Amino acid sequence: MPKEQSAIKIQKGVSLVEALLVVAVLAIVALFVLNGLTQGTDSSVVAGKRSRAVFLAEECLEAARNMRDATYTALTTGVYGLTTTGNIWNLTALSDITDIYARQIAISDVSTTTKQITCTVDWQQNLQRTGAIALTTYLTNWRGSIITSCPTYCQSLGYTTGTCRKNNAACNSNGETRQAGGAIYCTVSKNNTCCCHP
Repeated sequence: MPKEQSAIKIQKGVSLVEALLVVAVLAIVALFVLNGLTQGTDSSVVAGKRSRAVFLAEECLEAARNMRDATYTALTTGVYGLTTTGNIWNLTALSDITDIYARQIAISDVSTTTKQITCTVDWQQNLQRTGAIALTTYLTNWRGSIITSCPTYCQSLGYTTGTCRKNNAACNSNGETRQAGGAIYCTVSKNNTCCCHP
């Protein structure tokens, strides 16, 4: 009888140890699964934010194309934000903000008929890290009009012609409109302002 009881006690002890091992293994597996799910969710959120940033950068490039198609000279060198007025894209002095995204468009001259356009979008990825994306394209004056003077600059804006004058007051006194973008064609003597005739 005592031998049978000892065998029973040993069996019960082994069963308890096995049960504890199974519970420990299941707990470790559950932790790995939960960790994987958490990281997978974080990765999905990060990918979603990046996709939205890519969309905003592509929209920025498309806005630049629309501005080029309307008036090539609207793409003046500098760093801007974007806005719309009456469904028409315009450049603004500050970067534009959409939700958590800050967007800028940088325009630089490659030649008299080509501009480099770089659209940058920055955002807060999570508490520890930020995200950024930049897309670049080159736009040409596809209409073929090469602007080499104040008159051709004014004509590209829809005016009849233009004249280089001393300053904005000189434009006003002659019934003309000052166009700052044409000033680069007015470099002779003191005439540094492009005045466009209606």
